[in-house]
Amino acid sequence: GLGFSGGQYCSGVLVAPATVLSARHCGPLAGEFARFGTSYNSPTFSSTIQSVVFPGGGTSGSPLLDGGDFAIITLATPVPANIAAPFLLSDATTSLTGSTITTVGYGNIGVGSTGAQSSLWDGLRRGGTNVMDRHGQAVDGSAAIPGTTNIFSTDFDTPSPGNSNTLGWLGSSPTPLAFESSTATGDSGGPMLFDNNGQWTVLGVLSGGTLAAGGYGDI
Repeated sequence: GLGFSGGQYCSGVLVAPATVLSARHCGPLAGEFARFGTSYNSPTFSSTIQSVVFPGGGTSGSPLLDGGDFAIITLATPVPANIAAPFLLSDATTSLTGSTITTVGYGNIGVGSTGAQSSLWDGLRRGGTNVMDRHGQAVDGSAAIPGTTNIFSTDFDTPSPGNSNTLGWLGSSPTPLAFESSTATGDSGGPMLFDNNGQWTVLGVLSGGTLAAGGYGDI
């Protein structure tokens, strides 16, 4: 987890002993902190942030969907190997369309029918699965969004009858996975992972969704 001034929190992923990827819109700054462990509130290790780079320019206020909503964070203290092992990175994109992905974060929690609720937040790290439906322009329930690029898209399907297959127009299956999930506030910057021949590998970082609370139908 990443903690910022004013009590804001986001998620992140370790890709080298002293390097974390997160989301640009979280606005990480040097001097703030990163926490590691299953609980944001009771970390097993923490480090202050030494520096932050936004690749390609931009600021924390830049558009979410310009393809550059990520930040490279250098920690003042490397994370010990017994605390966390860095993930590998992949440059695969469209070739993984239709693959099962896993998302992880410290964000708000809830159920699909109501969406996440901040009042339930307990600081625990959680994960879920989905199917990567598209890479390229961001999409909504009927079309691609002009002026957007380099976005991975999934949709949150409901297990009961209903019309939450919001990416059905792309050929997305309406049948949810056993642990299908979406994301919510606080998950931003967490990893999108895939099983690369038995090795969990980072495909991208979480940025945002079409529904603020991340309930059924969220993209």
